[in-house]
Amino acid sequence: MIFEILNKSSKDILNEDSTYQIKFYKNVYDENHILKSKYCNNSLIKELFEEKHKIDYFYDNNYDKEYITARNSIFPTDKKGSSKFSNRAGDKILEVLQLINIDKDLQKKHYEPFYFSSVADGPGSWVEVILKLVKYPVKGFGMTLLIPGKSSLNWYPWILKNRNFIIENGKTGTGNIYISDNLIKFNNTIKSYTNNKMINLALSDGGIEVGGVINGIHYDNIQELLNNRLKLSEFYIALQNLQEGGMMLSKIYDTLGNVMVSILYIASLVFDKVLIVKPKTSRLVNSEKYLYCSGYKRNDKILKIIFDIIKLSNEKNIPETIINPKLIEKDEIFMNSLKTFNETYITKQLDALKKVNEETMKLINN
Repeated sequence: MIFEILNKSSKDILNEDSTYQIKFYKNVYDENHILKSKYCNNSLIKELFEEKHKIDYFYDNNYDKEYITARNSIFPTDKKGSSKFSNRAGDKILEVLQLINIDKDLQKKHYEPFYFSSVADGPGSWVEVILKLVKYPVKGFGMTLLIPGKSSLNWYPWILKNRNFIIENGKTGTGNIYISDNLIKFNNTIKSYTNNKMINLALSDGGIEVGGVINGIHYDNIQELLNNRLKLSEFYIALQNLQEGGMMLSKIYDTLGNVMVSILYIASLVFDKVLIVKPKTSRLVNSEKYLYCSGYKRNDKILKIIFDIIKLSNEKNIPETIINPKLIEKDEIFMNSLKTFNETYITKQLDALKKVNEETMKLINN
């Protein structure tokens, strides 16, 4: 499934102060931030949440095994591990690269060397795919959060030893991409190793665990909002380190809130092409998808604005808006392409959820 996000606005709009409206959530834990989205039919979102709440019921009442059994019976490929890579994340990115027809391009000697970055990718599945695809000189740069006691999220031992991949843990030594000083150090490392040529491809695979309940709200229903800071930092790293004409590939979730929509809007102005891709190897019942952008054109003003937002953000100060929503709403071409994508995707997701939830109830009642 591939959708293109279109925008015919002038790129100069990013240089105007009136384009921006920087706000932070007073309370991010509110489903209405999504339910009242202006970027999709609200009744469709409400129906989606109703199906998601059924999953919440299954897990809250210890029917998680029945749900997983039902999901795996309807979508059997979802439960399979990878036969080519260390885990399924490798299969997903390879399928995305194939769908957008750049997997073969990466195997040709267009670039010597080929420079790429991969952030929030521990243990390194995306790095593994790129290093296997690119047969000519390649150099990668990585930063991922180092969590004591969670070896599954730290770099694979073979990546730590690979001379073609430079690991940068930042000024704090933590690999935390929320910290502005770490982003500066990562940028300086890339400049040094590439002799200021910068990277051809920026990858990011971050995602915050969304299990648990707060104030009666299940985290997974506001997954997009809880990932705002992470996705903004990943986006900044790409824009800061890409060379002119470069490419970006990032895992994203829903595109219903103002921050993710702002990222898409900005991307549609600083890249020649913006695609949202849902590979078959990614479960249709979830919101995971991939943002691919190509033909990068640097804009220093937007870089400064995003960097300032990153510095102001923290756990209690999560970004709510970047681009003025009223300006976005006036762009009919952008709004139509985004609404078409959201409504098409959610309709397919709803169909999948209904099938799994119905089968789950059968297993519970038998």
